[in-house]
Amino acid sequence: MTKANYFHTRLPIMVFGLFITFLISACASTAPENPVNVPESATPVSSQQNRQACPENKPQMCTMIYQPVCAIKKDGSSYTEASSCTACAATDVIAYSEGECLTSNADTHNESSPTIE
Repeated sequence: MTKANYFHTRLPIMVFGLFITFLISACASTAPENPVNVPESATPVSSQQNRQACPENKPQMCTMIYQPVCAIKKDGSSYTEASSCTACAATDVIAYSEGECLTSNADTHNESSPTIE
């Protein structure tokens, strides 16, 4: 087998392998395991007290999973978001707690949050 034939038969396999590696790494969880200390003024009205900090590198893409969280914004207000990923994708959200907010003290629609139309 010549070098050209070897390269042309192996190239699709290598590209497929890279594609699968990318897909697997994109599914990795970005939610931190450690709770965050949020200032008292930023306390959300949520039934859960375990707050998680959003990662510094905001998610670029989120799945359509619905596991509601109470998103905590920089200004201390909070609102219910579909998942921790969509909450942390918003530029003004600094943390979240598991479960819906009992009452929202901010608009439920967040302009900085990515949406699919």
